[in-house]
Amino acid sequence: MSFSNILSKFSKPSNDPQKQQIIENLLREIWGFASPHAVPKAKAASCLYHYENLLTNRQLLDEQNTSLHDSNTQSSDVIALVQYLKQNSQTSIADIRDYLKRSPPHWLLNPQSQEVLDSILNFCVRLWLFSRPDLSDSNGTLQEAVRKPFANFNRPPNAWLWLEFSEKTLRERGNFHFTYTSDISEHLTFASRSIIRVFCHASVMERYEMTDDGKLYPPGLLPEIRRTLNLLWPIEDVHTAKHVYHLEKQQEVDIEAGMGHEEKFDLRLYPFFGERLAKIQERLESAEHRRTNSRGLQIAIWGIVLTASFGLVSAITGVMQLEISRLEE
Repeated sequence: MSFSNILSKFSKPSNDPQKQQIIENLLREIWGFASPHAVPKAKAASCLYHYENLLTNRQLLDEQNTSLHDSNTQSSDVIALVQYLKQNSQTSIADIRDYLKRSPPHWLLNPQSQEVLDSILNFCVRLWLFSRPDLSDSNGTLQEAVRKPFANFNRPPNAWLWLEFSEKTLRERGNFHFTYTSDISEHLTFASRSIIRVFCHASVMERYEMTDDGKLYPPGLLPEIRRTLNLLWPIEDVHTAKHVYHLEKQQEVDIEAGMGHEEKFDLRLYPFFGERLAKIQERLESAEHRRTNSRGLQIAIWGIVLTASFGLVSAITGVMQLEISRLEE
């Protein structure tokens, strides 16, 4: 969905300033952009698409239990609930559910159902923090519910990435393609054999690193997301920076991330995503091996063809020489 299509759902007609205010409020109140007008179009579009995608997800907001489907009229209700969660991140999941039962939003049609309440909590947390909370422990806090899924990430191997490891190398030498996700848990996973998912809200994560929002994640997660994005697109390189600029405009994503002078090729520096990077490199090595074998086979075939051709030419030349000799006799 393009930015213009998103704005057609969110933006105002020229005589309706209220709808334009909705866009600004979402950027300011949920994702913390103090000056929404200053947010580049592609980066704003990535956030708005994230909101619209969740809003139309019927597994989260089915029409029998909620009426939250009109993005123009209901965004203030969403903001209010997200703000409540921000202020109660240390509150238990049970107490949050009780609060929603006692004071349900008017769009919540069945507030007595725990399944429905958990769907709403999932919706709000995924919108706000781009992650899927684990709500299985009613006595645990919201912060613990956010952190729990990341505890299942496997530790990285004691190995190094190629020094030329990047999106360009993966694309040109491994024939990999990239798709973009708003779910941190999907970052650097494979959508198919040759398609890699990449998290696409770098600016929000950079802001969260400096605010209380970032404290809800496991320590070190947000800087590691930034490092992996810079690993793929090292914007310190002028050509890469230009490529990222055009890519963000074309795809309406937010992937630009700096990392200073940190070491970035040691997989042990990626406790959350190191194993995934190792798997990507393993497939890159396999693709490189197949390409080398293919080149070897091509060279062998051309060698056979050339040898056969030279042999045929030699045979024809010999026959012609014999024929010429016979005629001269």
